[in-house]
Amino acid sequence: MKPFRFIFTLIHVLLFFVLMGVLMNAYVSPLFFPYFNLLSLAFPGVLIVYVLLCLFWMVLWKKRALVFLILGLFFYKPVLSWVNFNTKSKENATLKVVSFNNKSKKDAEEYLNHQNADIVFLQESGTENASRPEIRLKYVTDHDWLLSIHSRYKILEQGILFDPKEYTGNMQYADVEIDGQRIRLINIYLEPYSFEKKKLLTDGDFEQDEAKAKFIIKRLLTTYETHATQVEEIKKFIEQTPYPIILCGDFNAVPNSYEYYQLVKGLNDGFIDSGSGLSTSFHDYKIPIRIDYIFSSKTIKALSYKVDRTVHISDHYPVIAQFKLVK
Repeated sequence: MKPFRFIFTLIHVLLFFVLMGVLMNAYVSPLFFPYFNLLSLAFPGVLIVYVLLCLFWMVLWKKRALVFLILGLFFYKPVLSWVNFNTKSKENATLKVVSFNNKSKKDAEEYLNHQNADIVFLQESGTENASRPEIRLKYVTDHDWLLSIHSRYKILEQGILFDPKEYTGNMQYADVEIDGQRIRLINIYLEPYSFEKKKLLTDGDFEQDEAKAKFIIKRLLTTYETHATQVEEIKKFIEQTPYPIILCGDFNAVPNSYEYYQLVKGLNDGFIDSGSGLSTSFHDYKIPIRIDYIFSSKTIKALSYKVDRTVHISDHYPVIAQFKLVK
């Protein structure tokens, strides 16, 4: 039994360092070392095994159970961006926001109008040759087919950050006035990986599966580097913004990734503040992935956050948050 306990202890220590590597994404850019970002994809699975081993040591009444549980506290807050258990707020919300990547465009108008939101952020909502969904909101941005912001408040200023010829992804902003306060709305769609689903499926041929794995890893690492460049420009834009912010979008990156840690700096994650349950927002690969987010400045308080999993009109679920402006 001792050799097995020794092996399990080594595995537990290794898992701890893998999880710590994920936390390094808060500090290390993929332009310098992209492999920490790769670890972020494995965070939920690695953490589950880590917790199971803690339970294993507890059953055996081993002191190392306490050691690993204490070390596990490092991962408490990162877990909250995946799964949370907030109770429903009793405060009255004054602003409802929907963010939705609706690449399929099926039934979007009916669903979005039924939400009766004040602001709707759309990603991949149209193509260069197809119009966006018609939403019953008075104002809509007009700069970029990839992104659009629909608002019942008058748009005072708008623009995009990147030249569409430079990247597939982009960032769009629009300023509105709400209750006498100017708010900057930021809509993000970071560079996509452009995977074909068949490239992600194994077929039992070792050589082909190995080639697919190498292709996937190479594509991930290359896209992480592009994300890092895009995120740096977006961060500069945010830092120069003199108004409170609501930032929504499809980051094409999971929680605890470099993209997440950099873009949430100085802002609040609506799911951490007011969400409950799983934050999964992308369901096309049949595994729990969160890549859609709603962040806000500290003066825009999230009272509720919901991923609407009843809606299957896109490979993303709509994300809905309600806010209260704190003056």
